[in-house]
Amino acid sequence: MRYTRFLIFVAISACTSSVPLLPAPPSWITTLSASHVLNGKIWSVGDRQYVTPQQIIVAAARANYVFLGESHDNPDHHSLQAWMLRALTRQGRKPAIVFEMIEETRQAALDKYQRNNSTAAGLGAAVEWENTGWPDWSTYQPIADAALSSRLPIFAGNPDKHGKLLTKDRRKRLGLDAPLPTKQHDLMLETIDAGHCRLVPKQHLAPMVAIQRARDAVLADNAHIAAKSTPNQGSVLILGANHARKDYAAPIVLERLHPGQNLLSVAFIEVDDTLRSPANYAQNFGADTIPFDYVWFTPRANNRDYCAGLKQKFKNFKK
Repeated sequence: MRYTRFLIFVAISACTSSVPLLPAPPSWITTLSASHVLNGKIWSVGDRQYVTPQQIIVAAARANYVFLGESHDNPDHHSLQAWMLRALTRQGRKPAIVFEMIEETRQAALDKYQRNNSTAAGLGAAVEWENTGWPDWSTYQPIADAALSSRLPIFAGNPDKHGKLLTKDRRKRLGLDAPLPTKQHDLMLETIDAGHCRLVPKQHLAPMVAIQRARDAVLADNAHIAAKSTPNQGSVLILGANHARKDYAAPIVLERLHPGQNLLSVAFIEVDDTLRSPANYAQNFGADTIPFDYVWFTPRANNRDYCAGLKQKFKNFKK
């Protein structure tokens, strides 16, 4: 569904107090399966019902940590993330923003840029985004613009590829040397296996579990570090949907390290032409239940056959 641009009044649950008027979410950028019955709908996993954009903002405003899980190459996901940041600031929240796409080693460059700039046009160049392999900076810039225009501090979330900042003491503090619970390990391995189109024997994917686990832990750690820069305002993480899962990823690490926090996980999910009911999307995550608090359905960015590309990549792989 497309949203017309008008102002909407929001009521907070059963309370009689009101929140500031919110603009409607942005119109779609992508168009594939735009007529799908689920497009634009937001599903509350716990309540098993649809909610409005205003309700999800109210829920996000109450959370200490908000995880906004995306498909990296879908510009609508970035557009909605930027909209949520602006909506949160309208409610008086000033959270820190953590980007999975920026390595910790670029934090000094991030800090320098933020001291001298109020728009994000040059931020990509400042952190050498073009060398990272992520989709073009222009698709992420609206998120950074939303942050900088409201003076929300931006933090790097990802461990550096050489692991220099993941010291022995930090690994111990994050619990990375302790055995991973079997259920979490199996779920993580299943996700990685599905992501590789089941073309690689699982025993060869085992090291990737350790890598994924470390990234989740560092993301959770940086979410907490970022939150300390904005007392009582928490942080919002911009990250891939699998890192936002509440059954094994960054949220569960954060809860283990800092119990009692209010965590909210939102996944922006591309519609599947073969799936017409929200509950059916749990199978795409190898789970019985969708592993997020909310899912916001969007059109697809492309019809690329990722498995075909992987088949070519692994054609000489010896099992």
